[in-house]
Amino acid sequence: MKFYEIDDKEHELITEIEKDFINYTYLKWNNPKDRSPYLNQDLFVVGCEEGKPLIYASCYLRNASEDVGWNSCIDGLNTPGSLFDIDDNCVFIPDLKKYEGFKDYTGKGKILHLGIIDCNSNFRKQGLGSELVDYLKNKDSELIELLANGSGQTIFFEKLGFIDSGISNIKREFSIMSWHNPKYK
Repeated sequence: MKFYEIDDKEHELITEIEKDFINYTYLKWNNPKDRSPYLNQDLFVVGCEEGKPLIYASCYLRNASEDVGWNSCIDGLNTPGSLFDIDDNCVFIPDLKKYEGFKDYTGKGKILHLGIIDCNSNFRKQGLGSELVDYLKNKDSELIELLANGSGQTIFFEKLGFIDSGISNIKREFSIMSWHNPKYK
């Protein structure tokens, strides 16, 4: 599989993706100072075979920072009552560095927030998601963070070396997970 990092100028490839993906989301990059991952996008990766897009990921890159919480794109960190740990303590921006998967962040490398992965439904369960995550792991970032929706995604990302931080919403509908690049330890 060949991976391409694209932007909104790649009209041909974007048109092809729009035909094959029902939940396709390409967000135009907006304000780099905005913390919300839903308002800006820094990295859009498409996996293709024989010129046909099979999988894509929408990601957000943040520069290295001393404080992982302020550099994180996890939606809800700055909204009181949105995120809780396994002891039902409310989690805020300054708290993030206390949790598994985030406490080893050195501040020497970028944080990559994996917002969306979507695979063409005809090619699921063929290892494409693992290939895409491996591609992202090879980007020059110290930490990859994400929200895993449900136990299936949590198990998938755990198999790829991600750690469940123990942070979720009050209903435990998702898990916040991270992968720490070993070259930064």
